[in-house]
Amino acid sequence: NDRFQAAWIFAQQAKLFNRARSILQQVTIKSVADELSRDLILACCEAGNGKAQQAGIYLHSVISQFDQLTHNPRCQQIEQWAVTVGKQIDRPDLIASIYAAADLAGSPKVEQRWEAWAMERLGDATGVPLTPSPQSLEIFEFEVVTVNERGEIIDRRYHQASQSIEDVNGVAIEMVYVPGGTFLMGSPETEEGKYDDEGPQHQVTIAPFYMSKYPVTQAQWQAVMGNNPSEFKGENRPVEQVSWDDAVAFCQKLSEITGKDYRLPSEAQWEYACRAGTTTPFYFGETITTDLANYDGHFNYASEPEGTYREETTSVGIFPPNAFGLYDMHGNLWEWCADPWHHNYQGAPSDGSVWEKGGASSR
Repeated sequence: NDRFQAAWIFAQQAKLFNRARSILQQVTIKSVADELSRDLILACCEAGNGKAQQAGIYLHSVISQFDQLTHNPRCQQIEQWAVTVGKQIDRPDLIASIYAAADLAGSPKVEQRWEAWAMERLGDATGVPLTPSPQSLEIFEFEVVTVNERGEIIDRRYHQASQSIEDVNGVAIEMVYVPGGTFLMGSPETEEGKYDDEGPQHQVTIAPFYMSKYPVTQAQWQAVMGNNPSEFKGENRPVEQVSWDDAVAFCQKLSEITGKDYRLPSEAQWEYACRAGTTTPFYFGETITTDLANYDGHFNYASEPEGTYREETTSVGIFPPNAFGLYDMHGNLWEWCADPWHHNYQGAPSDGSVWEKGGASSR
């Protein structure tokens, strides 16, 4: 390990790339940790010589083997070297993947380093607003419920989450901190009611970001845009009758007012936020009921009893939230994402970014 450390110093600090390579030639590779250390030193040399693409290839290889470092005492060092190379070649997408892989491998305190980096580079990495660190946010508590296939509540638990509150013309904009992580996006082939455009399932790594605690309300829309196009009036009801362009314009206007960068979430970010760590059809569990969300309860999903059909929107926040503290992610109304529509997830990005290529021309 001392030889690897010396080679790293020559490559990363002294910029003596030939000397670093010379040391590596004298080293016998005896473990996966040795192999990854060598590859990262070579990646650092390539990055220092302006060969970002080759350095990125090395990083991809390291990320794919990180699971073999589980509880390895050199895991944190390899993580930090990989992040350094990612910064050298300006690849925030790879850095997010490095942190996620290191987290799964058990690198000590990696979540703190991941969040600190994400707060610095969140806009560049995912286009999500730069906002205060979680330590400076307001903590709120809420109850999360889980139901079985009959719609019966089988578990209740209390959670905490962090939020940032912005005052816009006397109306609060509450943004909830969503921790980063890796998840399977899409529906499994065996899931009841699955559509073709919900697959294939694929792994996506999401950097931490912020999402509105509730669907945008009519009061919030009025405060930002100066009008209210909704059919079902009510300050605390979600705004509706807005196009994708209208939603984008709202984000742009809110950015101008606050001096922060707001935008629609990518589809991957939306699904990650909605699932909140669950793998069931709904974040409530195996099914959904009209006691948990506002939708047409005449249609059953599993074995739950028939519910009601309110035929109008309801005020936000009256149903239980998911484990991230986000409300009305199921029901009430459809929500806009930044991505255009695709027929399926073949070729979808794995970093949570907006997927433009190959999408429908209209949204």
